[in-house]
Amino acid sequence: MLTIATVRRERCSYYLAALSDEAGHDAVEEPGRWYGSGARALGLHDVPITARDLEMVLVARAPDGAPLLPAGDRRRNLAFDCTFTCPKSVSLLAAVAPPALAHAAEHAHVAAVSASVDYLERAVLSVRRSRGRQRTSEPARGLIAAALVHRASRAPDPHLHTHLLVANLARDAAGTASALDVRRLFDERGLAAGLYEAELRWHLARDLGVAFQRDERGVADLVGVPADVRRAFSRRSEEIAAALAPTGRFSPRAVRIAAAATRPSKDASWTRRALEADWSLRAGALGLSPAHWAHVAPGRQLASALDPAAVCASFDAPFTRRELLGALARAAVQGSTIAELEAVADAVLYDAALVAPSGWRPRVLGGGRTAFPSGAPEQTYTTSAIEHAQGRVATAVARAEPCRLAQLPRRSGLFLALAESDHEVAEAMISLGRSGRPVRVTGADATRAEHLAQLSGALPEREGLPAVLRSGGVRVVLGPEELGARALAPLVDAATRGDGSVVLVLCAVPPPRAGDRVRHVLRERSALLGRKGQGAARENPTGVARRDSGISAPKGRRWSTPGVARELGFGR
Repeated sequence: MLTIATVRRERCSYYLAALSDEAGHDAVEEPGRWYGSGARALGLHDVPITARDLEMVLVARAPDGAPLLPAGDRRRNLAFDCTFTCPKSVSLLAAVAPPALAHAAEHAHVAAVSASVDYLERAVLSVRRSRGRQRTSEPARGLIAAALVHRASRAPDPHLHTHLLVANLARDAAGTASALDVRRLFDERGLAAGLYEAELRWHLARDLGVAFQRDERGVADLVGVPADVRRAFSRRSEEIAAALAPTGRFSPRAVRIAAAATRPSKDASWTRRALEADWSLRAGALGLSPAHWAHVAPGRQLASALDPAAVCASFDAPFTRRELLGALARAAVQGSTIAELEAVADAVLYDAALVAPSGWRPRVLGGGRTAFPSGAPEQTYTTSAIEHAQGRVATAVARAEPCRLAQLPRRSGLFLALAESDHEVAEAMISLGRSGRPVRVTGADATRAEHLAQLSGALPEREGLPAVLRSGGVRVVLGPEELGARALAPLVDAATRGDGSVVLVLCAVPPPRAGDRVRHVLRERSALLGRKGQGAARENPTGVARRDSGISAPKGRRWSTPGVARELGFGR
């Protein structure tokens, strides 16, 4: 897992305290190491991190006091905390397994972080530049990052993670130093997390012979470490879940707010020796004996199979190299190095038997008035299965009958509707349910679909093509432009056969996407519906400001974090 947080001046003391002389020899945390070509240029690459050196870098100065930003330090954010976190089973391996296995687990984590940092500097690091009226994001060099390895959560439980403090400065190709383009960093977070986890699994499988399997959340954990044991050593997660249970809110945003509201202070009296003794006692009571760890890590390396053809077949719409790289990382359950994943991705994109170029996709960072292109557009690729599905779905959507969401005809077929808010969609679904027609809701945004199902009393769709369509029911599809042609094809086929009603609900005119014929047709139809006034929403006095938050807000008002915290019952 990878999370990113901003580091302002008032937050620097948290990181500097871990490097102070008072931390002691038996501290839970320990000084880490410097990463990046910028750190090497400053002479920091092979020296331990000290509080003084870190403080100087954070305020944009070299260890000798020379300024690193020519125009002075006007940054609001001094750094970005990119926290790489091991799966809980790996944290347990590093905390309570015999010393040889524990040392190998920590080494695998450090190696995976190092490889991920190399990828971030090579493929993600960028700065913002203006050329006349046009603003863009340009590749940069000179990454300066300090890695601080932490082993415990605030519960405290085993929680191996690294705080990678990326200094908010870099140089463009001309050598001009400035703050980073952080939008690019946040945009690449999911891919960087997948690559880190794949590299971590590869090192552990090679060195210890462990095996991995994905759980119901999609997290790859060690085979042989049961889920109940992982939960027993995840007391912070249990605290957060208990705090959210009375509110009924479980969106990612609500979880972040609950975590901040219930976070205890860090106990400075902890020592590594005392914590490891406590963890070993608890682990032994749960059956994690040395003999059990020998079974988990037998030392025989497992062969990892990666099927590029199957990965390509999993895409529902045209994809980019970055998206292919992320899919390969997820498919490598037993792990793979980042270098190998990139080599496989490049080989796939040059294999005409697997994929074909389909166009170019502009990459836009940010939103609203701050949105601007990230530089050169990205090449997109497609497969024969995607092309076939796109043709079927695009033809059907072009013939779909426009309707008002609140006045859906009772006959079967494919319908297209516009909605201005989730509140309007929920009202229409309630009306359909009262008419006696079974209703299901689905969409690319599972959290949004779940929330609307709760509001309307409908059932969220979780399994394949529902029987409800075969009994004259209604399938409401939210944001069809994000689902992809291959996901839409079974629904469109069912509606065309007369197996119930399928309603494609658009809340806005979707932006164009190169090579995506379905989105192109949806865009044309939604623009036409908007001009004709189809699907106009009634005035909504309550509204839903954020579709994905699961939290209602008054219309025209945006939630602030304190406001959401009060809604959840945290604070005053």
